[in-house]
Amino acid sequence: MTRHTTLSAAIALVLTSSAALAGNVADIYQDGEDNFADITQINSDEPMTAIISTVGDGNSAVVLQNNSWFVEATITQEGDSNNANIVQEDFSDDSTATINQVFGTTGSTASILQTAADESVASITQEGALSSTASISQSNTLAATGTITQIGESNQASIVNLNSWYTEASILQSGSDLVASISQTNVSDDSIARIVQFGAGNMADVVQDGAYLSQATVTQLGDSNTASVLQLNVEEVSADILQTGDGNEAVITQTDGAFNSSASIVQSGDGNAATIDQLNAASDSSAFVDQSGDDNLANVIQGGEFDFASISQSGDVNSAWIDQSFGADNQAYIDQSGSDNIADIQQIASFDGYADIVQTGDTNDAYISQEGDFNSAVINQSGEGNLAEIDQLGADNIATVDQAGNSNIADIDQWGELNDALISQAGSYNDAVIFQDGSDNIAEIDQSGDYNIAEIVQEGIGNDALISQSGIGTADAPNQAYITQIGDGHLATITQAGGGGNYANIYQSN
Repeated sequence: MTRHTTLSAAIALVLTSSAALAGNVADIYQDGEDNFADITQINSDEPMTAIISTVGDGNSAVVLQNNSWFVEATITQEGDSNNANIVQEDFSDDSTATINQVFGTTGSTASILQTAADESVASITQEGALSSTASISQSNTLAATGTITQIGESNQASIVNLNSWYTEASILQSGSDLVASISQTNVSDDSIARIVQFGAGNMADVVQDGAYLSQATVTQLGDSNTASVLQLNVEEVSADILQTGDGNEAVITQTDGAFNSSASIVQSGDGNAATIDQLNAASDSSAFVDQSGDDNLANVIQGGEFDFASISQSGDVNSAWIDQSFGADNQAYIDQSGSDNIADIQQIASFDGYADIVQTGDTNDAYISQEGDFNSAVINQSGEGNLAEIDQLGADNIATVDQAGNSNIADIDQWGELNDALISQAGSYNDAVIFQDGSDNIAEIDQSGDYNIAEIVQEGIGNDALISQSGIGTADAPNQAYITQIGDGHLATITQAGGGGNYANIYQSN
């Protein structure tokens, strides 16, 4: 036994004997070489317990409990080159801190700091974790809980709680080259944040600031994923990120007046990127992104009340955007099972709007813009290379575009009220346009042939227009049909069954 070990044993004996007289317990056990242990318990109002046990080589452990009522600290180290540090100071009453580094924790360090941490619990476990680092800091906390578990190699984890009452933070890492960080700052009382990492090369970060009764969870089961959750000055919000694929990026931001809102991102494919922003007055809103395909992009922005947004991408290389930055009670859905598609829904200054884009084909573009009240827009694209756009500026309008063919163009503009418009394109290389500026108008264009051009314009009230084109034109001689009704109560129908440059025109005005 070395002189250092003998001196440490003597110090431990004195501390243990003194603690026994006061009802406190201090225990140090060291077996190996180059070990260091230190226990300091000051100004305690019994009971108080600190135990250090080290077996291995190059280990060090420090426990300090200052002005500490009913506290308990435990450090257990077995392995090589380990380091542990526990500090519970100021009014650290009813606090518990536990560090366990066992079996081959080469180069590992662990640190716990709890200041004014009454009823707080912090625990760090590193088992078989080569070159791992773990740190928990809880300051001015009440009933806060922090837990870090690392099983693997080259991992990093950090939990910080500042002025955070009733909070809970938990990190579990099992894999290699993982980085995780949780920060609950200011008054983030009654908030919960969890990070779970299995795999290799994952990075996760959660920040909660003033997040009263809020919850954030990040789970990474794949490899090389990045995930971030930011909750600032919000109340009763929830954010969940699940990554089972590889090489994905996910970001959820909930700030300002996003009260009682929820956001969820699930990435089971590879190489996907998803972002959900719930900002300003995005209260009681929900946003979901599910990416099971590869190399997809999804972005959701919510700034209104009672909005719902959903993006599902099971195909590959798709892009989807939903913007609900201002309004209320809107619903937006994007489903992309094909590949190389683009979908964009804009519900700005929209109330009680409904928008739905479904893309089962490839290389399609779809755009919906709604401004007004009680508008409904649906785009279905099962073909390839189609372009569809719906713009609704009025109220109580209904618009539908169905493209089953290839390389078609469809455009519906509704600036009035109570209008109904439908474009159906089963052929290829067709062009269809419907414009409704009046009210209570009905317009339908059906193109089952190829190389057809159709246009309907209605500016009055109670008009009805129908165009059907089943013929096959050519690029140089497309079939054409036009209907324009400016007055009220008109009925117009055009049917072209032949091919090769048909032309029809109806104009009605009163």
